[in-house]
Order: sequence, then C-alpha cells, then structure tokens
Amino acid sequence: MKPILQANAGIYILTWQDPPVRMRLDRFWENRDRKPSCELTIESTAPGMEGHLLHDSLTLTSARARASIARLLASKGPPELDWAVMLEQACLMVLEDYRKGEPIADLLAEPPSQDTEPYSIYPIMRKGVATLLYGAPGVGKGLVACALSAWRADGREACGMRPVLGNVLYMDWEASKRDVQERIWRIRNPYVAERGAQTVYYRFCAQVLSAELPEIQREVLEHEIDCIVIDSAAPACGHPQEDPAVTALFNGLRSLRRARGAMPVDALIIGHQPKNTPDKTPFGSTFWEARPRDVWWVNGVQTGSRQTVSLQHYKNNDGPKTPPFGLEFTFQENEIAVKRVDAGAEPELEAKLSLPNRIASVLRHSPMYPKELMEALGLKDDPALFRDLGRGKDRRFVKIVEGEHKGKWALIARPAASVPNQEES
Repeated sequence: MKPILQANAGIYILTWQDPPVRMRLDRFWENRDRKPSCELTIESTAPGMEGHLLHDSLTLTSARARASIARLLASKGPPELDWAVMLEQACLMVLEDYRKGEPIADLLAEPPSQDTEPYSIYPIMRKGVATLLYGAPGVGKGLVACALSAWRADGREACGMRPVLGNVLYMDWEASKRDVQERIWRIRNPYVAERGAQTVYYRFCAQVLSAELPEIQREVLEHEIDCIVIDSAAPACGHPQEDPAVTALFNGLRSLRRARGAMPVDALIIGHQPKNTPDKTPFGSTFWEARPRDVWWVNGVQTGSRQTVSLQHYKNNDGPKTPPFGLEFTFQENEIAVKRVDAGAEPELEAKLSLPNRIASVLRHSPMYPKELMEALGLKDDPALFRDLGRGKDRRFVKIVEGEHKGKWALIARPAASVPNQEES
C-alpha cells in the first residue's frame, strides 16, 4: 500500500495507514554529484513499536543507505513490516517531487488577480516580497520595526499605516527577547486593551539565516507566520559585502511559505548604511538594493525623551514612490506613544530630504515666492530650485496666477487615496 505524501516548502511527510507509520524527510542538501540527501525521522503507532523509531541522514538515491536503515528498523519491530519496500516508496515519491520543483504557469490563460490590497502594511510593505529599512546606527530602525510588528499582529490602523492582520516572527541577531518584548508592549499599550487573534513570536538568533532555514520553515507552518522581521541584515547573512551570501539570504526568505504554491511570507529586513560617509546606499553588496522590492532610507533625531524618525522611499519596483513621512516616538513611563509627523519635522531631518521633498515640506505650511523659498531652504540663487519647481508644476506644485498670493508657489493638496502619491525624485 502506497503512503499519502504531504509536501510543503522542503518538508515531506509520508503516512501509511497499515502499518501505521509516519516518515518525515527535511533539511535537504546536495553533495558534489548533485545527489540529494536529507534528515529522516520515523515514528509509529503500531503495537509493540509505538513512538520514535529512528532519526538519521539518508541519501535518496543510495540503495546501500536504504538497506542499512531497513536492517536497523527490522531489529526494532515486528518482522511482517517490509521496511525496504517502505523506504523505497518514500525515496522514489520524494525524489520525484523534489526534482520536479514548481510547476510552470500560463500567464495569458487568465487576467491577473485583482488583489484589493497589495500591501501587508500600507504604505511600507507589500505582500509576499522583501522590504529593506536601512540607515545609520541609532536612527530608530528597530523602533519602526517593533511598531510595524505590533500593528501587524493587532491588525489595527495606526499613524496612517493600514496593516493586514497576521502573525509576525521577529528574528533577532542584535538585542534580547526582553528588549524587543518591552518595546512592542509599550507601543501597543496606548490603544490595545487585550491580546488579539494574532501575535508576535520572537526567536533569538546566533547563526546565519541559511543555517536555520529548515527550522524556520517548520515554525512558519506550525505558527502560521505571515511576516518575518530580520534584525539585522549583516549578521543574518554573515558576509554583507559578498554577493553570494546576500543572495543566499534573499533566496532563503523567498523559500519560506505557509503552503505549496502560496505566496512567500513577507520579510522586513533592517539594514545599515556606511558610517561617516555621504553615501546614502545600503552597506555592502549591491544586492541589498537589487533584491528587495521596496527600500526605505531611515533617518532619526533624538531630543530628550522623543525620537523622531523620517522614512524616505528610496526604491519601489512596481510604481511611484511614496512621499516621505515621519514617525515620532515619545518615551513615557509605561508606554511609547507614536504619532505621524512631517518628514522634515526636525531641521536635521529636513536637510536630508531630496530638494523636491524639502520644497514640499516648506510649502506645506504656506505659499511662498521663489526668493522666500530660497531663504527657507538655505539656498543662494540655486537653479535647481526652479528646475524642480518646473518639473513638479501642476503635478505637485502650482504657481498662483491671481489674487493676493499671485506669483507664489503652493503645494497641490491631494485627497487621501489607497494608492500612494508619486514622489518627485
């Protein structure tokens, strides 16, 4: 009798009804000859051999390995069980599925699905892809990640963020369970009276992600994880300046799914930028920019008990970038109050915005003549001001042609929408 095969993201479970035996094959690797091997776990509920029977490594194409394991199992159980046949069935079924991979799809058979909400957390993260938050040390990246984790698990709109309810796995290479837990609880306290249906799981990490992938996949399935937070990028991949290590990290994240054929879980990666340099790109390999579908540059200023963070949409693979915005974290006795603020709320943050965004930040308060804009922005007869006003004319900025403000420039008011407004670069 053939077993029932369940296959999901590199984990194979074969179940025989008679005899009642269960085999689990996972943690696959390939040797130099491309022969796949795995870890094999066998359990049974048959009388006289209940419980765990074996845990060993197995090369799927090796008849000698199967025969050796069959002899060992025969010494533990009733003689009527034909372990050689059962192991042969298991290896053939798993090997066929393992080599088959993902099925191809006909892209023109039907129109694309119209997902009403492409974001898992609007406007920061999109479903099923990786998002990178990067910035210098101490600017507030971890605070933003903890806030997004709390809001995702609660499924409640906060600070203009619209999360889809889901379980989060926070993978931490830098801090401790207590640090992350305290931040998340203090952020949640102001508006959540009790725990919701979803939660934030925590995992202390000391190895690179690729070494822990099989166990992470098991946890994704067991706990129905929707989003993974990587804190942070460099220790998670081991060699952030080497392309193969960074590629392995993203390939590993892409492999984590809750079901075969399902979209990968969302991933929020906290990265860094080179220290004491004007370079605004993420630190390390070019793949830190190339592989995420969305990249956000984070800056921050701390004043007393208040940390103000600005987020600028550095890259978007599927459309216009979201205009920059800020979050203000106020540390109080038992909570961290969070509110949305202008990305240029602090002079130091305003100076790091692109010129079109600096113009927008200033014009948000009142219309101005070009000379007034020059003074407000600290510019001296800079032609770039007129260039960017012209590029954004009638799309982002408007020149007033009549009335008391004639000759001034103003910011075009935009209605709230489900699709982000385009940012001028």
